[in-house]
Amino acid sequence: MDKSFWMIRDLELRKLVRSDCDEFDSAYDKHLLKACLVLAGSITEGLLLNYLEVIGYCPPKGLTTREMSLGTMLKACVDAGDLSTDAEKLCGVLKEYRDLVHPGRVLRERLKPDNSQRDVAKQAVERVASDMVHAAWRRPEWAAESVFHDALGSQMGGVPSERVVQLGISRLSEEQLARLVVEVIPQRMHETSGASIDFAYETLLACRVCLEPAWPRASHETRVAAALALAKSIEWAAALEEVGASDGLINDVLEYLEPAVRNLVLDEIIATLASQLGRGMQPNIKGLARYLRSEDVQRFVTPLARRALTDKGPGGEQLAAWAKKLLLEEVSAMSTENRRTVIEVMDRLVEKAQRSDAPRAAERLAAMRYAMEPVNDADIPR
Repeated sequence: MDKSFWMIRDLELRKLVRSDCDEFDSAYDKHLLKACLVLAGSITEGLLLNYLEVIGYCPPKGLTTREMSLGTMLKACVDAGDLSTDAEKLCGVLKEYRDLVHPGRVLRERLKPDNSQRDVAKQAVERVASDMVHAAWRRPEWAAESVFHDALGSQMGGVPSERVVQLGISRLSEEQLARLVVEVIPQRMHETSGASIDFAYETLLACRVCLEPAWPRASHETRVAAALALAKSIEWAAALEEVGASDGLINDVLEYLEPAVRNLVLDEIIATLASQLGRGMQPNIKGLARYLRSEDVQRFVTPLARRALTDKGPGGEQLAAWAKKLLLEEVSAMSTENRRTVIEVMDRLVEKAQRSDAPRAAERLAAMRYAMEPVNDADIPR
């Protein structure tokens, strides 16, 4: 039944159905008949409710979609042509036995489930899930989710390919493209910060695979909305640890954020920079410097400068060279005011190394400092 989770749009409903599925599997293995039948009815109702809400179904007067009975939901989905009559018949056992929680009805109607009903309940849930997934593939309302599901599949097993995903994105309507970058990707990014989701790394990669071709096609308004949604949903420190998965995310998002929100994202990234570098990581922060405020400069420059001095440990030389190259590139993109602050920071680091009797470190820091701002010949005392 896991294959049906991707089509459930409401996050709370998705969590509820996922939780019920886990409990159903446990109850099924333990032959807990009443629990199986009640949970199967709940799962089925959740799948049908999601379907009806997404297609914009109008229930009978006086009801909301969430107030419909299981039987009414089944009939509505059959009438829409997306639930088979076979699935509806299998669900008969769910309608009959879902009131087992009421002792009076059990005694009055002598309801006594056995293993055959347990097996039928499982078949019913699986058939409904299958029908709903096939409906989602066909219907344009799920086009964005379908593309993301393909992208996740491409990261987990290589089928379909990333090229197929890109083709699918190119065929999205403007509305569905906006859904993909404003709702689907931020939701999936948010889920990776939870402990319950499987394949978090693959999900991050799928977000990247979708965002890179989708972002250039999105309107300015869509990018602004998507940037805000991503800023709110992503734990940036965690996302940066998956270096490959953060490609194309940071600068695209920062560019379209209002300064107040952008600064919150920058604060989180910079606060974890020293720790990440200390663990031998290369966080994907290229292009970050042009957004820095003056008060951010020291916290950004100092960890990189120190990392550039440390070539010990596995990959130490490579990481030191990377830190030096990145620092020089980022400083060159800064504002004039921030570059002056960088020079002040580097001068203090050189002086500190000299006071600590670390001439080699002082020499290397000085070399970086003058690479950032070469000394003019006219400034040299004669």
